[in-house]
Amino acid sequence: MKQQSMTDMTAIKEDLILDEQLVKDYLLANPQFFIHNPDLLQTIRLPHQERGVVSLVERQQELLRAKVQVLEEEITQLMSVARQNEGIFLTFSELYLQIIKAADESTLYQAMLDILSDKLNLPAIYLKSFADDGQAFHIKKAEVDALLEHRLMRNDYYFGRLNVQEQKLLFADNTDIKSAALMLLGDEGEVGLVAFGSTDENHFFPGMDILFLKELRKILALMLNKFR
Repeated sequence: MKQQSMTDMTAIKEDLILDEQLVKDYLLANPQFFIHNPDLLQTIRLPHQERGVVSLVERQQELLRAKVQVLEEEITQLMSVARQNEGIFLTFSELYLQIIKAADESTLYQAMLDILSDKLNLPAIYLKSFADDGQAFHIKKAEVDALLEHRLMRNDYYFGRLNVQEQKLLFADNTDIKSAALMLLGDEGEVGLVAFGSTDENHFFPGMDILFLKELRKILALMLNKFR
């Protein structure tokens, strides 16, 4: 019998090597494979970084445990966020009530400062109506035009850091303020401006959710118009 050449033998051997994707496709298409061959579950050994080698069953159990741990961590995180949101909701509910009960801009401002500094750790608040009469909680819009053009030209909200001039304009000499939330009041931003300052530079950041602030914005605009 004529002997096969080394090249022919190599070609035959290569043809017998299964592609990994083919094996994967076969097992996916035949989930009963390991049911019909249960002995393989224990005999197939897989390399393990810490334990050398493990069986397929052991590896599957390990993956399931890791997956359960990830899910538990996600649930814990979701519960933490839910508790935090509940606290914020209760704080804003109390704030809405005190705003509605306010007799003037001064009592409204003090209610906001008391509640938000105590419950949300916001030590600085700016609240002004746009008016030219020189009253304590009124300001000429022209005096904040630069700020409005820089931070609120395209949006009714701004979250993030302020430059030195902006910080001094809104929070006077309180240099501890590291981030702020700015909000125009009124459908066209014509009623006034409110700002909240935090000592945490990451407390307010671009893209923050405005769910609670949207309602606060409406109520403040209504009340400031009432006090005019």
